[in-house]
Amino acid sequence: MKKLLLIAAAVVIAGAASSCKSEKSEKDTAQDSTLTQTQETVAAAGQDFATKKLKVEMGQKSRYELEMDYPISGNPKVVDAIRLYLLKQCNTKATDLNDPIEAIKASAKAFIAEGDQVQADFANEEYQMPPYTCKMEIDLECHYPTFITYEGESYVYTGGAHGMPIEMIATFDANTGKQLTLDDVILPNGKDKLLKLIQKHVLAKDEYQSCTLSDFDEFTLPAQAPALKPDGVKFQYQAYEICCYAMGMPDCTIPYAEIQSLLTDYAKQLIAGIEKGKK
Repeated sequence: MKKLLLIAAAVVIAGAASSCKSEKSEKDTAQDSTLTQTQETVAAAGQDFATKKLKVEMGQKSRYELEMDYPISGNPKVVDAIRLYLLKQCNTKATDLNDPIEAIKASAKAFIAEGDQVQADFANEEYQMPPYTCKMEIDLECHYPTFITYEGESYVYTGGAHGMPIEMIATFDANTGKQLTLDDVILPNGKDKLLKLIQKHVLAKDEYQSCTLSDFDEFTLPAQAPALKPDGVKFQYQAYEICCYAMGMPDCTIPYAEIQSLLTDYAKQLIAGIEKGKK
């Protein structure tokens, strides 16, 4: 999925350089103004939670592309909670959660119409406005008897020097549908120690090994809630949250063994499902 942001940025740059007159491939032309959904069921052995792949590709000038693993079966509370989360990420309100296609299509059309109008407004100006671009992918990362985790990324360009990337992570209780918060995962008195752990792990990454804490802005806990992964707890920052745009969006996954003493009993119960899912 990391390739998505690079591709999106390249689209914007190329659009500006060619005054938005680049030719589209036959494949792109054929998929303009269409929306498809392909059945691609993902389910853990012996469990009924399953998803289908929803794909949206619309627009000839401004472009809207969406791909997500959309729940189609399982515990109704869990399925609806995840559906609502996914639709919120793509700025869509659907009255029928079983079939959100028309609602997604309407959101895409509105985005494209705004982008095309803005581009038309700049048609006679010296500066040619690049087309609007929205690219989003949200995938089912892992599914265990006790929790379900999604990860995704988006890139939206609506003018300016560059678009805005977003990295999404979210974990849901597989029995209740509750989306986990930081307080669900980390003990109240463990947040100071947690911040030190996050700082250590971020600075240990290849891209930040030459950095020190002084290279970052105020290094606080991420605004986004953490996510449970097969090998640890993931923490994700957004662009500009603790550092400049050029430094990217720092993240780290702290192994369960290292963060164990900071976890709530609730989080430990959910993590225990990893071993249960292997049996």
